[in-house]
Amino acid sequence: MSELDNGPLSTWEFDTAYNSDGVNSEFFKKYFEPYIIGTKKYGTAYNQEYRIHNIDGTNALGISYWYVLADGSGLTMFSNGTNYCWVLIDTNASNPPNRLGKDMFMLDIKMKKQVRLWGSTIKDFKNSSGYPCNKGSGAQYAGGYCGAWIQAEGWKIPDGYPW
Repeated sequence: MSELDNGPLSTWEFDTAYNSDGVNSEFFKKYFEPYIIGTKKYGTAYNQEYRIHNIDGTNALGISYWYVLADGSGLTMFSNGTNYCWVLIDTNASNPPNRLGKDMFMLDIKMKKQVRLWGSTIKDFKNSSGYPCNKGSGAQYAGGYCGAWIQAEGWKIPDGYPW
């Protein structure tokens, strides 16, 4: 819907600096917020903490603000500089366990490219460098590639999946 009103993604004005509070950015307010219906905004201004954990349960980062959508899922966004942002989807909003690969999945939005799950171009989701779908990797954002692995398997949980 946003592309119908604002033109193709390749013409959008992305944030130019890192912003971990992306849902309060002008980019989010212009291109996403008007199209998210039946939501409620939460965040640190409301004395609510939202922690994201790596696949092994270790702390990854804290979120300042997020939206709970009408279906009970959660959404937040980080701007990573010019022409690039991350979107974090939590299938059960801020309810536990808040682990990448379990109930949280990451997407990229890049100018002149599609919206895609983290790791969509990776062949070995479990053992790759970066954000592997492997509880024992110890990597920051470990579990980030789990959603792409499920997608690559036709939206079915594959053998060897860590859950």
